[in-house]
Amino acid sequence: MPGSFDLPGHEDNKKAMSMRIVERVRSLWRREEGAVTVDWVVLTAVVSGLGMAVAYTLWVEIGTANNNIVVYVDGQSIKTTF
Repeated sequence: MPGSFDLPGHEDNKKAMSMRIVERVRSLWRREEGAVTVDWVVLTAVVSGLGMAVAYTLWVEIGTANNNIVVYVDGQSIKTTF
């Protein structure tokens, strides 16, 4: 079926375009800038997760200590005379 793709030299252009695409993909695969970004994102996520775990643990412990203080203070009597 004749068409615009049957022009002379079209196969050469198609091969050259395919080679450029392959080279671009190889170039992207070899670059390390994106890998460093991913490393930093993962590291930041881990540090944030650990921070939240520590904050939650402290929050629970501080709440328990607060309740103990409230119970102790409520049990104290105030003397108004010397």
